[in-house]
Amino acid sequence: MHRVLLQYITFHSPELAFYSDRTLNEVSPTPTSISSHDENAIIKMITEQETAEQNYDSSSSEKTEQYIDNTIQPSRHDRFALCRSHITQLGLMMFENRQNIDLLNTTKHNCDQLLRELKNLDSLNCRETHKIAVIYVGYGQEDKPSIFSNTHGSPPYEEFLTHLGWQVELSKHTGFRGGLHPLPNTYSIYYA
Repeated sequence: MHRVLLQYITFHSPELAFYSDRTLNEVSPTPTSISSHDENAIIKMITEQETAEQNYDSSSSEKTEQYIDNTIQPSRHDRFALCRSHITQLGLMMFENRQNIDLLNTTKHNCDQLLRELKNLDSLNCRETHKIAVIYVGYGQEDKPSIFSNTHGSPPYEEFLTHLGWQVELSKHTGFRGGLHPLPNTYSIYYA
């Protein structure tokens, strides 16, 4: 099932394929910056995680839950080693790249600022987005107040809007809202 889904995504969204000579459902070669020891360690961790999850799914007894807790939670040292391994894989541990790493200042003020910036980073769109305004100007309307007080347009205008995208309720829409406030019972046209 997963293979068929990945083939479908590759065909219908070719921009998601990172390599032109390979589809999403083909296994990528191991990056040269990862040693075989690190690769084997990562594979072992993933396999152990999968086994633990399968054990958890097969039985909901307290004993299994305790096993999962002990198996999945890496020690503080393991987490540090895994983070160091990721930084190494990115090439940031190489001497010439060390000037690109800044240690975080962990004072209260800086931590609050960091959390704000991380939330801002999480709110950024991974796609290019555009906001376009389509304004209805009725017969005889010549000033801004009368134009912006329109709550609907003519039937041809309304039909035109249906061809631009689909109507979404802003308070329930999780995609790009173009800065529009998600008030209840407020709708906009959306296309992706």
